[in-house]
Amino acid sequence: MDQTNISLQRATIKELSPIITNAIVVGIIIAKQRLRRFVDNKDTFKERGVWNFTIRDSIVDYINVTCWGDANEIIETYDKYHTGDVIEITKPRIDVRKVGDIKEQYCPMVTSPFHLTINVPSMAKHETNNYDYYSTLLRHPTKPIVGVINLIDVHNSGGGIASFVDLLGAIRTVGPIRIITTKVGNEQQVRDVVILDHTHPGLKITLWDPEMIARASSWKPRSTVLFMTEMKIDWSSFNRSVVASLTSRTIITENPVGSEAKKLREYACTVQLENSVILDQLSSYKPNGMLTLFLYLFIYMHLFNAKYFHAES
Repeated sequence: MDQTNISLQRATIKELSPIITNAIVVGIIIAKQRLRRFVDNKDTFKERGVWNFTIRDSIVDYINVTCWGDANEIIETYDKYHTGDVIEITKPRIDVRKVGDIKEQYCPMVTSPFHLTINVPSMAKHETNNYDYYSTLLRHPTKPIVGVINLIDVHNSGGGIASFVDLLGAIRTVGPIRIITTKVGNEQQVRDVVILDHTHPGLKITLWDPEMIARASSWKPRSTVLFMTEMKIDWSSFNRSVVASLTSRTIITENPVGSEAKKLREYACTVQLENSVILDQLSSYKPNGMLTLFLYLFIYMHLFNAKYFHAES
């Protein structure tokens, strides 16, 4: 049936087909990539932008979306929409994903055989009374958790893991937001977090993306569990240890459903950390005047005295 002469129709992700040109797709954003800006090939005085993100409308159905527009439009759109927003996409172009396509190498793994392409005016926030349903989708992993790599194996690799890896970790510390100057002289926000699991007390992850830096403010040490897909592992000469970083293929699921995450959360709540680790955790909290400073000193002296007392005994 020719779809072009039919009014707009609501379609779920699993109902999509390249022959549908008038669909309205509703889903919750589960991942955002950083936007890119570039000079228009046809007009060197004009700057264009592109932004990729991933939406989901059921436990098993999720799809990648590419949004094009003028640079200012893309920047405004990127800042307007966040992970956890329910959006509606009108009349997207529906393309079949191609094996080996370079575009696929820089997008998260999804279950849909299609890819959506839109312009900025084609998306809007969706008003729904069913947000509770969509919000539950944020906690369902997009890949099997059984495939994660233990942190001890990550460290033992010495950064020699060539492929992307999936990680499951509990937040140990969330560092403060820092401002650094890049090699080209631009100021850049950065934030470090450390995760732990049953096998190792810590793996450092540096966040560069503004969206992830903001999300990290809600992560609670010894409580929040993260399932992170397609992470990159490297050896850091600066830190003299193995570190992990997010990639354009990464999807982070906070407090995922499942027994593995539940057991890790219980472990993180009860595991006894070394004094140095406890102090490191305390240092992740943003100081708030002299009262906080005195609190740090009090706790440090308490830990030191306890250690001295046990040594004397």
